[in-house]
This record gives sequence, structure tokens and C-alpha cells, in this order.
Amino acid sequence: MKSTIPSTHLLRHFVLFAFVALFLLTMIRAGYGLWQFPAVLESGAWYTLFLTGLRYDLALIGGLLLVPVIIGPLLGMIGITRLISKSFLVIWLLFALGYILITEFATPYFIFENGVRPDLAVLAETKEPIVAGMGFASRYSVQALIGALLVLLIFFAYGRRLEVTRLMAHRLSVASSLALVILGAAACLLAVRSEYDPGKPALSPSNSLIAKETLINEISMNTGYKVAYSAIQPYFVK
Repeated sequence: MKSTIPSTHLLRHFVLFAFVALFLLTMIRAGYGLWQFPAVLESGAWYTLFLTGLRYDLALIGGLLLVPVIIGPLLGMIGITRLISKSFLVIWLLFALGYILITEFATPYFIFENGVRPDLAVLAETKEPIVAGMGFASRYSVQALIGALLVLLIFFAYGRRLEVTRLMAHRLSVASSLALVILGAAACLLAVRSEYDPGKPALSPSNSLIAKETLINEISMNTGYKVAYSAIQPYFVK
């Protein structure tokens, strides 16, 4: 029986999460783009919409993976903390995917009501969000039901794909774990910053201004990024 396994076992799960999240966010943006196709076509921002959207999607994915990429391998290479690392990774990855799904599922309400994706301030100002959401769902009952079913199916399908019983069945090797922490954290930070030139500012909501139409600019982002940015901006962004 193997006493250790390489961290590529863990890397595959991080890559899987990134691909699933990127695919979902791209398909959702494509749906909004088709909904606003005449306006997008007139603005000439079709290509820019998806290129800018890719930056926001990678930034969100990098931010969500940064913590598990660091903590998971470090705890996983120590025998007495391996099971803690396993539980932490399963909970974090499911929470991260749930965060993406829920924020995007709630987005249509704010787009139809306010014409923008919500940030933390908008969410905090929403009075009786459950009542408001139920009222909106009643107006678009079929779409809301389909969306809710898709959210649940995607969430549970991803949970099964994690293969919890086989995840980190053995301790991770020290060398590969440290390599994954260093290289993985660097990749995540680069994705969050989304800018190779250190002299230029990092990605922010201001980069979404690709057209005159506010709605097109909002579509270029994703709601998970916008909410997270508005939450950390007062503390980390000067």
C-alpha cells in the first residue's frame, strides 16, 4: 500500500472545479448576450464582452481556489491532519460552487428590477429578499423552476464527482505538495490580479466599461466577483 501519493491527485480536483465554474459562467454570459444580442451587436462589443468576461471569471475562480490551494496540500502532507484537509477541501469546494450558482441564480431578479448585477451594498439594501425573490419567481415560474433544478443538479453532480471516499486516501508527498502550494498560489494570485504588468492596476469593476449600455457592461462581469470585490474593497483596495 502506498504511504504517500503525489499532489497531482489534488491538482485534478482544483482543475476540475476551475473548468466546471468557467464553463457555467461562460454559458450564463452567452445566454445574457443572446438575450441582448441586438444591443451587443450594435455596440460592436461581442468579442470584448467574452474576453473581458473571461478575465472576471478567472479572477473569481482564482480567488475561490486560493485558500484551498494553500491549505489543502499543507495539511494533506501531514498524517495527523490529512482527514482535516480532506473535510476542509470538500466543504470549501462545494461552498465555492454553491456561491457561484446561487449568486448567478439570483442575478436575473436584480437585472430585471434594477438593470445591474447586485453587489454587497445592493444585497444589504434589499428589503425582505425572500419575499421579493418569491414574487419575482411567481412572475417567471417556469424559468425559475428550470433554473432551480439546474442549480441543484449541477451542485449534486459535482459533489458526486469529488469522489469523497477516494479523495486523499493517503498522505500527500511533501515535495509535490510544496510545489503545488507555491505554483498554485502564484497562478491564483495572477488570475485575481488579471494583469501581468505590475505597474498597471489590478482588475476591478471599472474594467467592465466596454460599451455605452450599462446592461452590456454588467453582463461582462459575473455576480460572484462583483459581490466579493465590493466586500473586500474597503479593506484591501486603496
